[in-house]
Amino acid sequence: MPRTPATNREKLKTERMSVVTTPAIKSKIEKIAFMQQKTINELMNDILKAYIQKHGTDLQRYIETFGEKTL
Repeated sequence: MPRTPATNREKLKTERMSVVTTPAIKSKIEKIAFMQQKTINELMNDILKAYIQKHGTDLQRYIETFGEKTL
């Protein structure tokens, strides 16, 4: 699936997050992103969304305990 040109992508409000990893993991993520025709950012967002979905019960417990806007 070819990537959508940047000029046609939906503009979303974003926030920056730094990730520290090993050179080996970075290299592998770059190769996977390249083969999937995604940027590293797009790939990491997909990975993080899947993680949130998998651990949604933890998120729900947090919201019930501390409220939505604590963090």
